[in-house]
Amino acid sequence: MATTTATPVAAPMSMQGIAIPAAVVDPKGFRKLTRRQTQQESKFSFTLGEDNDPVTLKRSDILTEIVLRITGTLKVTPGAGSVASTAAWPYGLVKNVRFSANGSSDLIKARGWTLRARELAKDEGLSDRGVVQTIGGQSRNQGTLALALEEWGVGQNTPTLADNGSGVPIELILTVPVAEDQYDLTGAIFLQSSSSELSVAIEWASESELFTLANGGAVSLSGYVEVISTKYKIPTVNGAIVVPDLSMFHSLVETNDSDLSNGEVETTVLGQGAGKLTLRIIRQLLNGTPAAPVPLNDTNFGLMGWRYGTAETPDRWANGSQLRIAQERHYNSDIGGLQGFAVDEFSKGGVRDVVDMGTTADLRLVTTINDAVALSKAKLQYAVETLYASGQAA
Repeated sequence: MATTTATPVAAPMSMQGIAIPAAVVDPKGFRKLTRRQTQQESKFSFTLGEDNDPVTLKRSDILTEIVLRITGTLKVTPGAGSVASTAAWPYGLVKNVRFSANGSSDLIKARGWTLRARELAKDEGLSDRGVVQTIGGQSRNQGTLALALEEWGVGQNTPTLADNGSGVPIELILTVPVAEDQYDLTGAIFLQSSSSELSVAIEWASESELFTLANGGAVSLSGYVEVISTKYKIPTVNGAIVVPDLSMFHSLVETNDSDLSNGEVETTVLGQGAGKLTLRIIRQLLNGTPAAPVPLNDTNFGLMGWRYGTAETPDRWANGSQLRIAQERHYNSDIGGLQGFAVDEFSKGGVRDVVDMGTTADLRLVTTINDAVALSKAKLQYAVETLYASGQAA
């Protein structure tokens, strides 16, 4: 028997809370007719220690990605004292990026380090292999999470930084993943309306979060942020716009748990609710003053995984090394080594493995912190990446 496919029909609709007079939802037709557009939306200056900077984007087309290119000059002046960098340097310069759109607040709320870890987890084409940076006073070429084109200026978590005269250049690239995927555009934001709402802000770290100064040592950092967007042109056919399926929002929201102790710790994941599909959870144990990541290995971590219900634990990594090995095979990067990122990955198997936080009741992270880790002001930073219907609350 012959089958027919219905032709999409133009109709008034509400899209991500925005009223659209005439539109056709046709993902295949959209991909055929659209054109990708990458452009610099704005450029503005920043200085170390600013509270936050709003980012201005033009209300046009369909937004899928924002790239922040941060360039500047870092000047280190120990004088008679000393200057050391903390483990927050360099991506912790961006303490937080907050992105809200079309009535949904804080779709993205994450640190610079988390944005980089997420990018490596999502894009297997990226790799930090062979990219040399200084970490802890040693030259490293694996597990730095750095891109080859970047300039850190000084090493991460490096003591006794030398006077660098008039300063050294820095260049950092961070991606804000508005859409979950740059091909099917799930979670992309409709901006082709004067009633579209958009809010993006960068919160900068303080000097003390990035550097430890003693006896008159000083640092200064200033530069520029280039805001580069990727958007897709909205085609028009017979007076109606053609759009992809924009029924979902994409969210990456980071929080932390400071109620930690040695042994097995269960952290209840915030933001659970029916219809929220969890793609991955990115976590990192930070310990000490100043805070530094704890590497995934047998010495530091026992059982790692996630749990729901009474005691259902689908993924069980007997120790930190097992999870670290799995991550390197998935991501082509040792993100669990020097930087201590642990990822509960649910999206590599497609929709088969995503976790519905409505039916998977009481979703918890399992982190077993071995006695070898002397906890001091420790916190577990974790970011939950989800897809949910645009009518739901974040």
